[in-house]
Amino acid sequence: MTQKNVNPDLLRLNDIRQAIEDIESIGLTPAGPRKDLLAVAYSIAVIGEACSKLSDGLRQSNPEVPWRDIIGMRHKIVHEYGKLDPVIVAAVVSDDIPLFKIQIQTMMKAYA
Repeated sequence: MTQKNVNPDLLRLNDIRQAIEDIESIGLTPAGPRKDLLAVAYSIAVIGEACSKLSDGLRQSNPEVPWRDIIGMRHKIVHEYGKLDPVIVAAVVSDDIPLFKIQIQTMMKAYA
């Protein structure tokens, strides 16, 4: 299968899945090294960017996902980088990412 034949939403969901795996591999804690915080923040920004590129149809068919908040977090990381709060980023990792991972996996199964 060539890349041209792959659904763009599936490509973005795969980007999100990979960024989640990258986050999980870091094991961020609020008191952890700054390089870990920056690596996780980058992956969260990737997630937000990929979410913004998903079709309206996919987002509308999954209203339980806080798309606006995810995309908003990306904007804060990119545009307000000097105000990056390690506690908030760690909370996103521990509280939000596990459920989001399951939601993404479920969405990806629809393309299998």
